[in-house]
Amino acid sequence: MRLVVAAAFVIGVGATSPAMACGAEPFVGEICPFAGNYCPAGLYMEAAGQELPINRYAALFSVLGTAYGGDGKTSVKLPDLRGRSVVGANPKGANGLPETYPGTTAGESTGSDTSKAKGQSVAVTLCIAVYGTYPTRE
Repeated sequence: MRLVVAAAFVIGVGATSPAMACGAEPFVGEICPFAGNYCPAGLYMEAAGQELPINRYAALFSVLGTAYGGDGKTSVKLPDLRGRSVVGANPKGANGLPETYPGTTAGESTGSDTSKAKGQSVAVTLCIAVYGTYPTRE
């Protein structure tokens, strides 16, 4: 659940509308959903738990620290968001798809009636900006 909550928070801060997802000027560490089975080249990488060298991704390490792994001296790990959905991406079951719940994976439900959620998911790739504008805390 920690990964989904963090992703939802960053998405809410970084993107003001769905059209701004995976924008040309992202904040470092910003998570965005992308409809392809890859992430836009250059500024983004798939949030799939990769281990990266700190000397090449210093700003990203400054944002993520060792929250998702890495030794904090030479390596930092990206969050592994494969199989996760964005919280609130499908409020109240819009478009005939099941609602998304915090901490659930595609096709999983927290309610007692799981008949609507079985076998249905929205295929998106969750990407993280590894380069971009450094986010301020204010």
